[in-house]
Amino acid sequence: MINVMNQAARFSAVGLLATIVHIAVAILLVEFARIPVFWANIGAFAVAVLVSYFGNHHWTFACSGAHARYLPRFISIAALGLAIGQVIVWAITESGGNYRVAVVTVALMVPAFSFVASRLFVFAEPRDEMEGMSG
Repeated sequence: MINVMNQAARFSAVGLLATIVHIAVAILLVEFARIPVFWANIGAFAVAVLVSYFGNHHWTFACSGAHARYLPRFISIAALGLAIGQVIVWAITESGGNYRVAVVTVALMVPAFSFVASRLFVFAEPRDEMEGMSG
């Protein structure tokens, strides 16, 4: 079993790779495919989510198979993380806060949320889920 600190380090490394992929795909779609940035960013996000999923599935949480179980959960958490990030940005900037503070807050909070959700929900074994409910 991989310990929590090792998982957190691996999760961070996969997240960094997914971020690099997101940026690269967005630039390629805008610069070479001439896709509007709004749509390019959505496409890049989708590719990055898949990179993140497979990296975390195979390496961070050392799962095998069961993609029909894990992938929908992972996509749900990714979408929820995106929504949480948007709410944070909106709340901080609409209350007069600096957008830089908002972005840094998102960069710190959303990955932490995603790691905990991935560990306890997305990639949890059925037995682990039952223990979490009883204790």
